[in-house]
Amino acid sequence: ATPYFAAKKLIKKLLPKKIPFVAVLVEHPMKRGYYLAVSRHGKPDDFNLPGGKVEKGESLKEAASRELREETGVYALNMDKVYVAQEETAQNEYCAVFQTNGPWSTEHLFNYSLETKAPNSEGCAVKWTTKEGLCRGSFANYNKALFQHLGL
Repeated sequence: ATPYFAAKKLIKKLLPKKIPFVAVLVEHPMKRGYYLAVSRHGKPDDFNLPGGKVEKGESLKEAASRELREETGVYALNMDKVYVAQEETAQNEYCAVFQTNGPWSTEHLFNYSLETKAPNSEGCAVKWTTKEGLCRGSFANYNKALFQHLGL
């Protein structure tokens, strides 16, 4: 490679990565090993973590909080970024995952049972599922890598 392309590649590697997607991992407060999940539009049995696109001017944490609230009605008071990687089904873009284990400010957290799905305001289903359930959906490889990274 020419020095120009080598320098360009190095600069690109050193620059901060643009992260256009976020997701939130919420573990059930009393039933360990169950996570809050939302179905994909038009795919009622394809469950993934709540999340979506970062809007212009939003921080990653603000986007994660907004997406969680919009998709589940849950307000998370504390969230930490725990994972960032490229997502194979999102045009190979980066996704940042935030984890929250409470406290939560909502009655909605307990509206979702372990056995049934409840519709959200966007017409998608919301439920608690296991990591195995999250590792069968359209983001299976990403979720497997996330759980492995977290040692879960």
